[in-house]
Amino acid sequence: MTLDIQLSHSDQILSGILSTLPEELNHMILSSFATQSFENLKCVTLLSTGNYTFFAPILFKSLELNKEQGCLSILWSIDAIGNQQDESDEQITNHGRECRKQHERFGIIASSTKKLSITHEEVIKALGNILKSPINYRLFKNVDELIIRNLNDRNNHNMHLPNDQYIKTIFNSTLPKKVCLDLGIPFANTWKRIINDLSQGSLDSVEEFIQHGIPISNLEVKLIILNDIKIQRFFLEDYIVPSIGQTSLCIQYEMSSSQAIFNRILPEEIHVYANWNGIHGLPLKLVDSNIPYMTDLRKLTFLHDFEDHHVCEICGKD
Repeated sequence: MTLDIQLSHSDQILSGILSTLPEELNHMILSSFATQSFENLKCVTLLSTGNYTFFAPILFKSLELNKEQGCLSILWSIDAIGNQQDESDEQITNHGRECRKQHERFGIIASSTKKLSITHEEVIKALGNILKSPINYRLFKNVDELIIRNLNDRNNHNMHLPNDQYIKTIFNSTLPKKVCLDLGIPFANTWKRIINDLSQGSLDSVEEFIQHGIPISNLEVKLIILNDIKIQRFFLEDYIVPSIGQTSLCIQYEMSSSQAIFNRILPEEIHVYANWNGIHGLPLKLVDSNIPYMTDLRKLTFLHDFEDHHVCEICGKD
């Protein structure tokens, strides 16, 4: 049986209709509607808490928070609501009660999210502010995969880097198993600082860590190896014309500053992908770096040259 249902974003009679339907039909209608767009998702969040709680745990497995979807106003209101949670029932207004219900519904979305994608530095800042509050700290408590990417505005190529603490707060509160980081940062020293900062206790739960667009020079690229993360993948995406006589792009390793040498646990796999769009590209070459365990790191490194087509399994970027 095919069921085609057309709903308006402002259709508030939806709640009454759903209350008369069987449970499975409820799930099918709401799932089909709410997952089509963020606007539809916001429409569904206006339903009564009872109906909303009813379907949400099986619906929101993947959630993308993107500035272009208009989610910033939602996040700001959730942040404000969270700051009012300590008010007593006698003090709160009718509007405040409705805001609390919205906060509860957002919490249901968050707690059922398995894959969380966050795009743009303003969204990172807004979500970081929400999660630093004790009442919101574990809103996204079941996230397995976390994607943070594209901090640049599409219409403005100037880099706007959020405070590192927002990113650390998101990492610490979500505790993901897999992380995909695509910051769009052209400066190697800035990238290195952020990765080292994250390694200071923010990655304890992570089993696989993916970095996109690591800054490279004409001659080499330095990759930071993180402690105690089993699988680490590096996507090199900015193709640079080689210097005269250059026959390879040299890959150097640097250990993160998270642990003393004697406490390090090496990864099980390191993958480096040449993912630029150039018709021709230099082969990758891992050179010896002046760090401990270089012999072991060489054995577990896999270099993937540009002839192959590489797609990130978490964010889908190729």
